[in-house]
Amino acid sequence: MSQITKRILALLGLLTLPLLALSEQGRQVEANLISEVTAIEAGKPFWVALKQDIAPEWHTYWRNPGDSGAATTLNWQLPAGFTAGEIQWPVPERLPYGPLMNFGYSNTVVFPVQITPPASLPDGDYELKARGRWLVCKDICIPETAELTLTFRMGTPALAETATLFAEARARLPVDAGLTASWQDEGDYWSLLIPDMAPDTAAGNAETPAVDYFPYTEGVMDNPAPQTITLNPDGLGIRLRKGYDFTPDKSLAGIVVVREQGLTSVYHIDPVATGATASPAGSGNAMPLWQAVLFALLGGMILNLMPCVFPVLSIKVLSLVRQAGGDRRQVRLHGWVYGAGVVLSFIAIAAVLIGLRAGGAQIGWGFQLQSPVVIGLLVYLFFLIGLNLSGWFEVGNRLMSAGQSLTEQEGLKGSFFTGV
Repeated sequence: MSQITKRILALLGLLTLPLLALSEQGRQVEANLISEVTAIEAGKPFWVALKQDIAPEWHTYWRNPGDSGAATTLNWQLPAGFTAGEIQWPVPERLPYGPLMNFGYSNTVVFPVQITPPASLPDGDYELKARGRWLVCKDICIPETAELTLTFRMGTPALAETATLFAEARARLPVDAGLTASWQDEGDYWSLLIPDMAPDTAAGNAETPAVDYFPYTEGVMDNPAPQTITLNPDGLGIRLRKGYDFTPDKSLAGIVVVREQGLTSVYHIDPVATGATASPAGSGNAMPLWQAVLFALLGGMILNLMPCVFPVLSIKVLSLVRQAGGDRRQVRLHGWVYGAGVVLSFIAIAAVLIGLRAGGAQIGWGFQLQSPVVIGLLVYLFFLIGLNLSGWFEVGNRLMSAGQSLTEQEGLKGSFFTGV
């Protein structure tokens, strides 16, 4: 090993120390699985919960994270015959961030989950495992994961020391009280009406309570916009501005949080349309397709006028003209094939990201740049590139020309891979 190589490795080792420290210190959520009981019985459901202790000024997210963020998930690995229910979501906080409004949790939050064992179980110990994933944010967002375990023995269940935590968590869960609710389209707005919450005027209790509505579906309301509350003999009304993804066929189910006289009540509602002067699908704040395409083209033109891109375009145009032999028809054909290479490449990237999100991955284009580890690795990569350009070491020509050789092929194939 040459002296130069040893120096590079030593320097990279020193640079890695702060990255490792950042990785260790970067955990902002202390997560644990807790149980409501100390033992389990065959066929008798019991409750466990994910408990998150969140660092000061940081937050995680509700099932609908709002304008940005990602919900917490649990991927269970259970003994044979055991089943896990859905995460139960306590009422969230409204978390303003600049012009955005997110929904989530700070400090400590408990997410109950019901576990059902099989009808018959031999004596012994049973271990529940879950891989937890969440996004924790302050000025930046960091995806975190944790491997969580709980061990139970067969026996007569008794309440554990965590019973108070479960009682408090249940008090924050929405109640399905069978409330009837309806909604009406009002152009750029839509209104909820809950007749079952009409004031008791005979008792003189007509003071408007503090009310918040949180939809389960993302994009159906403009999250930062004020929610206008009315209370009259017809019921409780909430007027909301439409969100970017509002359409009349979207589910508007959610929770209504009522704070009155020091008490907080949380109700599940699933409103149905009534008396609607319905706008067509995609109206309101949703951007029309032609407008989205126009902005995309405008953004592409601005990008190509940047100093790091514009000079390259002339080189590419001259390359296409050279391959087409100056024939105008061939130049156009090569241009279309070159464009197809560009567009298909981005379609492939989009397909991969959509596939990962459909599989439950919390990922998006640019999402990785919120990870300190990824940013640290990119710093090292560009440091190595700088050493390479300075002549400290060289990478083999075969590796360097792996893509270039495809672009140098004759005919339309060369133009296509130049676009790629």
